Amino acid sequence: MVGVGLDRPMYEKLLRRFHELHPDIRVRPMWVPASQYQTKLKTLIAAGKPPDIFWSGDVWVAYELPFLADLTDLVERDAAELDLDDFYPELLAACRYDGRQVLLPRWFNVGLLYYNRRLFDAAGEPYPSPEWTWDDYLAAAKRLTRRDPDGAAEIWGSSIVTGWWGEWLIYVRQAGGALFSDDMNRCVLDSPEAIAGMRFYYDKIHTHRVSPRPGFGPDHGFLSGRIAMELGGHTGNWIAYNQAPGLDWDIQILPKGPATRRGGEVAIDSFGISRDSTCREQAWEFVKFMSSPEAGRAHVERGYLPVRRSVTQEMLSRRDAAAHPRNIAAAYEQLKYAERVPRSPDYIEIAMEVIQPDVDRMLDKQLDVADTCRGAAESANRFIRVLGASRRENTTARAPEPSPAP
Repeated sequence: MVGVGLDRPMYEKLLRRFHELHPDIRVRPMWVPASQYQTKLKTLIAAGKPPDIFWSGDVWVAYELPFLADLTDLVERDAAELDLDDFYPELLAACRYDGRQVLLPRWFNVGLLYYNRRLFDAAGEPYPSPEWTWDDYLAAAKRLTRRDPDGAAEIWGSSIVTGWWGEWLIYVRQAGGALFSDDMNRCVLDSPEAIAGMRFYYDKIHTHRVSPRPGFGPDHGFLSGRIAMELGGHTGNWIAYNQAPGLDWDIQILPKGPATRRGGEVAIDSFGISRDSTCREQAWEFVKFMSSPEAGRAHVERGYLPVRRSVTQEMLSRRDAAAHPRNIAAAYEQLKYAERVPRSPDYIEIAMEVIQPDVDRMLDKQLDVADTCRGAAESANRFIRVLGASRRENTTARAPEPSPAP
């Protein structure tokens, strides 16, 4: 089962190729809109009819873990064929859980600093450098913000990523904070460090006035050509950016925070195998194929970042020097400082349904940052105590074990 959108033709092409290579194996795809994938998957699991192959990623793996097969024995057995050294080690590591390989990566997203080259050139502003700090980013955003005689912004120094954790979690981490305690049993968004990170996020709008309030910026955000920078956006937007007429954009690694450079998210798109699959070996052949160099090249054609060094080198050797992003190497440099989202089975519910509404209200209504963080942490901890306990017990009860060969 795969969450699918505009890249369905790519999947269909790869399926045809897999069947050519493995005429004795037939893969039946279950096409599910990406927005409905997790609901459909949970329904099938509850009914005792999970798909043999899961489309997954580290955002979801914590609650999918009890239902995913441990692939470690297969990876070790086929290590030479897989050519494990060809994978970026950070991406393979992001597909492990407690040392067990439960997924193989296909492409990835990593938090980056995006910038509009044309707006920088028009302002005579040097492009962002790898040495940038928060102070450098903020100072450039102020210089790039341009207002009309009435004070309305014509050009914004930076966007603000709202509606999910993609930007504010970076600041929380780079200020020395965290979202959860190490054991995942307590939300610590109320720490002084986390509050300092959230305040920087808030101040971009209400103190420094370099970013628009949610809903008050230009239509289509960074795509509009009226925003000089975006921090923490998604690599999945690259296709849209490259279809925007006249948008001359590039990327750089994230600016360093007051405590650390680490903290930008790395998110993996991957495939795993159901623990209950009755055709483990056949499913494994398909999972291997979807992480192969051949499949990686097909993903590059769709604008995705490859997970293998060899495919990356091929891509770079063929790229037009004027292609966007020009500094694609920054995405791989950023991997050195990237971190997974917290691996709690309750993460998505807590982040999106408990914390995010408070963060959005804080930005829109100019609520106190410290009070917002304390209130969000209190609500999250209430969720963990009341609703998360049974899920953690079920996860522990069904921890994955190596499946026997058929």
